[in-house]
Amino acid sequence: MIRVGLTQMACGDDPRENLQRQLHLLDQAAKDGARLLCTQELFRSKYFCQMAPRS
Repeated sequence: MIRVGLTQMACGDDPRENLQRQLHLLDQAAKDGARLLCTQELFRSKYFCQMAPRS
């Protein structure tokens, strides 16, 4: 048996802040015993359908 850690979070405008938040979640999951860590898709930026169109 293997413990899996899955992350999901709200993303903001700053990719570095999003990365730090994601790394924190992964660290927590690993400390809780997860051996396989899975992130959400597109975690460094807002999901493309949430962004205002560029002019």
